[in-house]
Amino acid sequence: LGGIAPPSSVPWNLGQEIARAFQFDPSLNPNDVLRHISARRVGSGHVPVLVSAWRLVERSIRGFMPPPLYFSWGVWYRILVRPLVPDIELIPEKSRRYYEEPLLATHHNPNRFDFSRDVLFTLMTKAEARKAVKRIDRHAREPLRKAVALLKEKEHAPIESAVAEIFRDQRERAEALQCWMTTYRNVWVWIACVHGYLQTNDPGLRVKYRKELREMVEDEIRNTREFLALWKKGKTEFMAVSADKETTFIYDRNFGKHLERKIRLMERYGDAVPRVPGDVMWRVAGLR
Repeated sequence: LGGIAPPSSVPWNLGQEIARAFQFDPSLNPNDVLRHISARRVGSGHVPVLVSAWRLVERSIRGFMPPPLYFSWGVWYRILVRPLVPDIELIPEKSRRYYEEPLLATHHNPNRFDFSRDVLFTLMTKAEARKAVKRIDRHAREPLRKAVALLKEKEHAPIESAVAEIFRDQRERAEALQCWMTTYRNVWVWIACVHGYLQTNDPGLRVKYRKELREMVEDEIRNTREFLALWKKGKTEFMAVSADKETTFIYDRNFGKHLERKIRLMERYGDAVPRVPGDVMWRVAGLR
């Protein structure tokens, strides 16, 4: 089928439709397939806009640079709901509990306080993080912004309501991707700048890293507010959540409350001096 998304949640599944088309005829021209699918959905008059938006989203995804573990297992790291502050340990344990309880990390796992580490290995180096940020800023963010703008403009144009509904669905999914991608991009900023700060004694460089971290915190607070608004007011089911209980592998319906907590903690601790505790692996639960 080309995916496992249920039609009730994803009524217009482009990836699945393309996979189905090429299963029947591998010699098809990809551009013709896109135009045909688009015309069937929104009518021939709206094909150029919808196909352009899809192409922009594809360009954005190609420009995104993910590290394998964070990309494949992002839920168990709780990336979307964790506060990206320069000194995570400043946040009291009880305030971190909402995301640490389902986090795949024991009390002595460095990942609790350092986004670049997990147990005994490095998830991403400072240099890799800097490269990822540059690549995303150059190649991923702008195409996605343009795609959202195109879809939104068409959604609010004087067109048939059924067609407008499709543009709304695609726009909300693109906005959700935009929020997701921005958070990951800002984690890479955290890695590059926190470790850059800690690895230098140059006062000028330290000022530079702290400035970049403040800009990242402001960007992530704004981004999380947009994500929260989409979560509360959007009509599209753009991510799967548990109706029963949150686990290491899935968020639940408290996702919006977690985003609210994240915003409050970033506002309070976002200007801290960068620090990563060096003794985490030798800690015993309940003892300091």
